[in-house]
Amino acid sequence: MIKSVNRTDLVRKMAGDLELTMKQIQQITEEAEAAIVDFIKEREQVRIHEFGTFYQTLIKSHVIKQIGTKTPRIILEQKAVKFRPSPVLKAAIYGQKPKERRSAPPKLQAEAPEEEIPIKREENGRWRAKRGNVAVNYKPTPPKPKTVISFKPLRILPRVDREKIQQKIKERRAGVYKNPSPKIPQGEIAREAEIFLRLLNQIKKTGIASVDFSLDATRDIKIFCGRPRTQVSHLPREVVKGFLTYLDIEEFHLPQIRHKLIFAQTPGYDKINIGIHSFPTHSGASIHIDIK
Repeated sequence: MIKSVNRTDLVRKMAGDLELTMKQIQQITEEAEAAIVDFIKEREQVRIHEFGTFYQTLIKSHVIKQIGTKTPRIILEQKAVKFRPSPVLKAAIYGQKPKERRSAPPKLQAEAPEEEIPIKREENGRWRAKRGNVAVNYKPTPPKPKTVISFKPLRILPRVDREKIQQKIKERRAGVYKNPSPKIPQGEIAREAEIFLRLLNQIKKTGIASVDFSLDATRDIKIFCGRPRTQVSHLPREVVKGFLTYLDIEEFHLPQIRHKLIFAQTPGYDKINIGIHSFPTHSGASIHIDIK
């Protein structure tokens, strides 16, 4: 069995090597340990040259299983101190030679400003300068490329003219009064409206009171709820457009409000009362539905 070495053994060995008393070595050891602890608390890292680095890390909270009872146990977030040995220490323990660092090539420095050092290019593409009897490899460093930041062109939307919008609303109301749309009988419902009604029934059962989506040129219209927005479903654009047409919402460039009580033809689905608010956007319309 390998016997571990404690602080007393270290103090005794250092006292014999340095020819000092054990009390002096113990005081030096305690001061060194206290200094390392203070620096780890303050700077979270202590690096000792050719020995290693003590550093502080954060262990996130996780769940473990106890070996005996197999019951889960929560380990809260906590700090830990780790040690990273240096390459010299690893080489001394494993009996390997540390890797030698590549020395930088000597700098080409002329004794006088007027002195010129001949530089020739060899076949391998490197440059070689000869100064006296010493040949030095020289490879010119290419200039760093300049970073160019490119911005996308700004898209400026036209400003909404309030008077023009109000005039269009008046014209549309006058057109509706002159040519009222035929009322759909209560028993008859469009296929798209029934599909949308089934979806709203399912959403209402989960406790959601409102949904939002944007009618644009995409193939599938994504339906969101809550803040932050969470996608709950998606429907084909034809179904959504047919449902809005059933509610007499066709001119999406105008703000509109509709209230409707919808009955499903398929048994098993409850009637549902909805309020729809449509707001025009640059790509279509933003739709907000209140489920009551």
